[in-house]
Amino acid sequence: MSTTYEKIEGFIETWCTWICAVSFALVYYVLFSDHVSIDKFNEMNKLVISVAAIGVGFIGTAKAILVSISESRVMKKIKSHKEKGKQSLYHVVLDYLFSGIWSCLTLVLLSTLYILIPLDSSSLNAVNLITLWFAFAGFSTAACVRVIVILGTVLKFLDKD
Repeated sequence: MSTTYEKIEGFIETWCTWICAVSFALVYYVLFSDHVSIDKFNEMNKLVISVAAIGVGFIGTAKAILVSISESRVMKKIKSHKEKGKQSLYHVVLDYLFSGIWSCLTLVLLSTLYILIPLDSSSLNAVNLITLWFAFAGFSTAACVRVIVILGTVLKFLDKD
């Protein structure tokens, strides 16, 4: 029987990225679409590019470390751990790391694109494009949180023995 914490981990791993994507977009569209200026959005994009690029670097480094120690005793234990009908823990971790990298990279590219495209603040297209950006930002944020959660799960798994 799984504990409450394990159920929360499972929820975060499975649904949180999509819930955050939809939530960020809805909150912006419903509450802030009339109050966010294009200038402020572009300023925020410059900051987001830096933070998301750092996220790509951090997650990429974590992935590189895991791959470089793939033949160690600890990694062999992670690779051999497999729940019924599921992938090995190693493959799950790598999938989440790739998801985090790709979501941050997509956010960087989308933010850069939005800085380069002249958006008209009175246009409905601008509101829709910014709403889409917030959906990507929500997904990317949750994907990074999911990476942190799964790495914590791996560390707890290793601590059991």
